[in-house]
Amino acid sequence: MRTVVPAGWDARLRRRVPRTPGETAHPLLHMANFRLPHHAKGDYGSDVVAHMRTHHLLVVLKEFESALAGHGLYDHTVPWPLHVSMCNPMGLQRTLAGQSGIQRFFTHEDRAFCLYVVLGAHRERHALVEQANHVLSHLRIGPPHPAYTAHYVPR
Repeated sequence: MRTVVPAGWDARLRRRVPRTPGETAHPLLHMANFRLPHHAKGDYGSDVVAHMRTHHLLVVLKEFESALAGHGLYDHTVPWPLHVSMCNPMGLQRTLAGQSGIQRFFTHEDRAFCLYVVLGAHRERHALVEQANHVLSHLRIGPPHPAYTAHYVPR
């Protein structure tokens, strides 16, 4: 994954350590128009969203096992540009009053992904979706990079 991070935004590209045999840890990208905590724990920003203000925006791109690509939830193409009609106050992993979210599963070049977007305020969705589309327009999903994949190795 490759992107241009706009001024005032923070971005983190990481992978979780595999926890079970057979699990592969894929890239996880967090981008926000505010400072992200140094050690974010939740894949979907669960430790971040409670601290978001009305003008804040969190964009998460998470990759899943390639075997899921093109099937079920992942039987869709890249979901951006986003539209305000996609915003749903109930579409969040952690529902907080006033916030709104967008969650879309998709396949890109035989790889399965989830795009998860949290808007600090549903009432600000027009401006926040515009910001999300701007940052997503610079995002490029390239081939898997060995530095961002890992396999569980028993001790």
